[in-house]
Amino acid sequence: MTKYRIWDKFNKEFIDLEHTDRNLSIDPISGKVMETEISTGELDNYLLDWLVPVVFTGLHDKHGKEIYEGDVLRVTEYSGDELFGYNSPVEFIDSGYLVTEPNGTQVPLACFHNQDNAVNPLIEIEITGNIYENPELLEESE
Repeated sequence: MTKYRIWDKFNKEFIDLEHTDRNLSIDPISGKVMETEISTGELDNYLLDWLVPVVFTGLHDKHGKEIYEGDVLRVTEYSGDELFGYNSPVEFIDSGYLVTEPNGTQVPLACFHNQDNAVNPLIEIEITGNIYENPELLEESE
């Protein structure tokens, strides 16, 4: 089962699906957020365009925090005596979650993890925010 969090574009906040009294779900065909209402004894579904589903990648940062699509990561790579760092959003492109290096190369997020999903010791990835609440983090890496 896919894990989501929901970004509310109107109120500019994330909705906690476990603690909301709203009956929200993801429409399997459109991929949009849908709310089910019971009115006059009938079940009605409404697509909510101002709610954005954000998918959990299945991976964690160096602190064990869950990484979601749209999170901004601070990537720090160690190569010999050199230290190289940049910010990048996590994007779903084609069939995978990618991070974009400063030179434009797109790297699968999974490459930053070992086989047991632990972060590679030569690379640190840390969530510093997300594209919805902290767009300025992307400007800092330019």
